[in-house]
Amino acid sequence: MAGPERGAQTTEARRISDAALRALGRQIILARLSLFAERFLQSFWPAGSLLALGYGLVRWGVFSPLGQTALLAVLAAFAVAFLFLLTRGAERFRFPTRKAAINRLDAALEGRPLGALGEFENADPFLEIRAVGRLMLLDLSQASALLGPPLGGHAVVEVGVHATVEL
Repeated sequence: MAGPERGAQTTEARRISDAALRALGRQIILARLSLFAERFLQSFWPAGSLLALGYGLVRWGVFSPLGQTALLAVLAAFAVAFLFLLTRGAERFRFPTRKAAINRLDAALEGRPLGALGEFENADPFLEIRAVGRLMLLDLSQASALLGPPLGGHAVVEVGVHATVEL
């Protein structure tokens, strides 16, 4: 295909892809918010659990018999542990990107249509060549077992590089 025609098709495909993503704007925002909540809870649940443990112990009156010095020591230990868990959670936490939200939304849709919109950008021109090369490396028995009987002289083979090769 000639260069200018391919450029025009790529521009047209990008325009269609951008329009489709704009139409899904609200769903992408909701997916991003759900990813935020999921990542936040995954990062900070230990600090929240420590707070809940401390609150439960205070409500049960576990610290009532302790003297003032022992109570301050326990409070300091809880504070140090909480700050440690809080900083560890902050190091692990990452804000979700728009691309991650689109991927999450796409995974929930049958056939992954949003991923298909973006395939023109990620297309590997050498994918089929590598797949045929991988078939050439197989010995004859493996190839015949993989191919099976030809269907009217035409066989379609699934190869491990996520490509379909027609032989």
